Amino acid sequence: MHLAAFYDFSDTPNPLHEEVNVKGTWRLLKSLQAFDVEQFIYASTMLVHAPTAPGLPITEDGALEPKWPYPESKAVAETEVSIHHGCVPFVIMRLAGVYTEWGEVPSLSTQIQRIYERQLQSHVFPGNPSHGQAFVHMDDVAHAFRLAVDKRSQLPQEASY
Repeated sequence: MHLAAFYDFSDTPNPLHEEVNVKGTWRLLKSLQAFDVEQFIYASTMLVHAPTAPGLPITEDGALEPKWPYPESKAVAETEVSIHHGCVPFVIMRLAGVYTEWGEVPSLSTQIQRIYERQLQSHVFPGNPSHGQAFVHMDDVAHAFRLAVDKRSQLPQEASY
């Protein structure tokens, strides 16, 4: 499982997007070629997808159209996985923003605080408001990863979810 990534809330390109998200993924895949790996799981982001109209779902078959540096780097890293996986079967998991009851996600915890304090204002997302994102609880992500591992022999050799 490859979960490492560089992320920030800015629209500004950062060399770490390329170094960590793209080149780091490539280096990891290259090093795995020397081992007998049953499955490689890459944690990407749903933000690689083109936006949809409000109320319409984003599916794994939807068009890729990242809109800012972080999801752009994750889309490029997904391409690296597709091209350089060698004999290693892979699953790309396009995650929503992951949260826990501890409120580690600034955009989500700030909004919860505003609602609790009845200070409704601004946008849910602290960055560019056109870059909103859905959220998923860490327990649900862990369950999805567990299912991918447990059912690896039943999954296609190359899959995105």
